[in-house]
Amino acid sequence: MFDSVIASIKGFGNFPEEDLVAITSRLQPITLRKDALLIREGQDDGNDVTLNLYVENDWVMEYKSLIRQQPAETIIQATEQRRIFEITVQNQDYQNTRLSPEEKYERLLATRPRLIQQFPLKYIASYLGITPETLSRVRRRIIS
Repeated sequence: MFDSVIASIKGFGNFPEEDLVAITSRLQPITLRKDALLIREGQDDGNDVTLNLYVENDWVMEYKSLIRQQPAETIIQATEQRRIFEITVQNQDYQNTRLSPEEKYERLLATRPRLIQQFPLKYIASYLGITPETLSRVRRRIIS
């Protein structure tokens, strides 16, 4: 089902299989009717301007909205019925959650284990919103 998406992703570079699985596990197939709005935010003042046109297998996104994690400034609309894959980016805002340090670390282990392998623990602690000492205690409890 996701073969075309995987092929497209591989066109951007060489990705480990675990990353491809993580991406495809978040894809939601949906069918857009003609004239349906994919992104509903934005200002519709009646003076529509076409900023871009997309065809089959193109990646469609509102880039500024994705990067800033804020509502879109533009509208994306289907001009014909299409089956698409939608992926939502959830901000894993570890610093502002009510999770315990253990829960934060376990979530990170489950969702982004490569971070723990690639970055020094002081950065991991900062990312989780805890002190390096607390992270050390959490790791010690989980390992034992």
